[in-house]
Amino acid sequence: EPRMPEPAVRMPLWSIVSEPWRDTAFRPVLVFMASWNLAANIAAPFLSVFLLKQLGYPLGTVTTLWITSQLANALTVYLWGRVSDKLSNKAILAVGLPIYFTCLLALPLTAIPAPHALTLPLLYALHALMGMAGGGIGLATGNMGLKLAPQGRGTSYLATVSLSGAMAAGIASILGGTLADWVSSRGMAIVVRWTSSEASRDVTVLQFQHWSFLFAIGFALGLYALHALSRITEGEEISERRVIQQFMLEAARTFEHLSSIDGLRLAGMFPFGRLAGRRRRLRRAAPATVAVEGADHPA
Repeated sequence: EPRMPEPAVRMPLWSIVSEPWRDTAFRPVLVFMASWNLAANIAAPFLSVFLLKQLGYPLGTVTTLWITSQLANALTVYLWGRVSDKLSNKAILAVGLPIYFTCLLALPLTAIPAPHALTLPLLYALHALMGMAGGGIGLATGNMGLKLAPQGRGTSYLATVSLSGAMAAGIASILGGTLADWVSSRGMAIVVRWTSSEASRDVTVLQFQHWSFLFAIGFALGLYALHALSRITEGEEISERRVIQQFMLEAARTFEHLSSIDGLRLAGMFPFGRLAGRRRRLRRAAPATVAVEGADHPA
């Protein structure tokens, strides 16, 4: 980004910060950044509290869940960068945001009607997916602001992007804490009842209580963030399917580069099919060989 030129007339700080909001082409980016940070931070600060208090997991387990998310983030951010160079940042967000908010909503659903044997494996899987999606979202949001800012004014525009996102995140945390106190003694459940001549059985389909409400609210706000994303124009519109295909292709290429172990290379290059065919031919030729040996050396 080139250095901003010295203005002919000194402008007050408020005018510099508010200039991107007056830019009709860039304003959708600011609205999206604010809505994304609002939706993500209304529940994210309380995720550890939810796991510790509501699900009853020890601190060590909660820490390993967080490590799983961070490892998935670190291992995939390079792949997202390759996809971003070839496609667009908006396309990455169109894939990453639904994955992130769907996992956010699914977190409380893993313990319905109560924590069970599959709850912890599901939590690890959801944290890994959230880490992968978070890596792409963090990369694409930063790149999008820099790409769509006017040439030579990226410094002030990116400062406004960061300020808008930080303010929305702070408001979301305060709002989430207030809502957590309000819903602490409330609950909602959707129950399906099966009745027969012998007995009746109730199956809990959906259940929210205390901190679980925050994840549902975050999911609802995430839908608006997707709507705000749709109003951003960034070149060619690219389908989500193409993004997923490109991501898997980059992952396969990375695995090929990393598999430098000779044993793995030999396993991929060894012609097992030819070996099996040769063994079948030897088995078919075995009876004829025995017959010939019997003819040459009679008993």
